[in-house]
Amino acid sequence: VRINVQTGQVDKSFGANTHVMPHGVRVAPDKSVWVTDTALHQVFKYSEDGRLVRTFGVKGEKRSGGEGFCAPADVLVLEDGSFLVADGYGLCPNRIARFDSEGNFEKDLDMQAVTPKVKVAHQLAYSQLRAEVAMADRENSRVILFDYHGKSKTVIDLSEHGYVYGLAWMGSALEGLRGYYALCWRRDDANPKTTLVRIFWPSTAASAHVIHAWGLEDS
Repeated sequence: VRINVQTGQVDKSFGANTHVMPHGVRVAPDKSVWVTDTALHQVFKYSEDGRLVRTFGVKGEKRSGGEGFCAPADVLVLEDGSFLVADGYGLCPNRIARFDSEGNFEKDLDMQAVTPKVKVAHQLAYSQLRAEVAMADRENSRVILFDYHGKSKTVIDLSEHGYVYGLAWMGSALEGLRGYYALCWRRDDANPKTTLVRIFWPSTAASAHVIHAWGLEDS
């Protein structure tokens, strides 16, 4: 569904009776809409007006490599039309698969150096400024940064704030807002708490990151 931000009303809907467990949704730079379905093991591309353009993966079948997906959680489309898929929700092997602008599988990003192993590759983000891709490793309560060649370079521990569910990059430097924003949830606490965490570097030359956190209490 598409919601008008001025009125709060739904002004467009599409994809009815197509999905079983739609999980991630993205608007690409060309305004196409991308959806992952963890139950169907597929990634869907819709046109701006809601027409199904293409599907990736084999419906209902768990696959790996360039053959398909195993419960993909998120998809991230870059400016050149290439895209990344966070694959492996639930009990499936976790990976980030990279595809070119024609939809051809290129490779999986290298997670071999990341310990412990990724547990639920949940959401993706990227920063042109820092030339990197970020992944929310949900069950390990951390954010992992990869360079554009697919090599992991930094692991940011957010266990103090809970499991990492959401992740986005804000590129604006207005009032110092630039950085990654992670939505964390301490779901196992007696009183579960949700926290918005900002991960940033004070300058483009800074090597060490800084974290700010805001508790999102019920109102």
